Amino acid sequence: MDNYEEHPETPHTAITLAAASSEQGPGATLRIVLLASIVGAVLLAWFLLRGYGNNDDND
Repeated sequence: MDNYEEHPETPHTAITLAAASSEQGPGATLRIVLLASIVGAVLLAWFLLRGYGNNDDND
């Protein structure tokens, strides 16, 4: 039995992914990672610093 008959989508998927990765390069991925890191850092800073502004009036 041929491996192609068991998983016919595997060779096409590998070829498609190889073609897409050679066209794009790392630029788009690095932009997404950088943007997500900046947004995460801003949200973390907001979450950590939001408690410093209250006057203990919420008891």
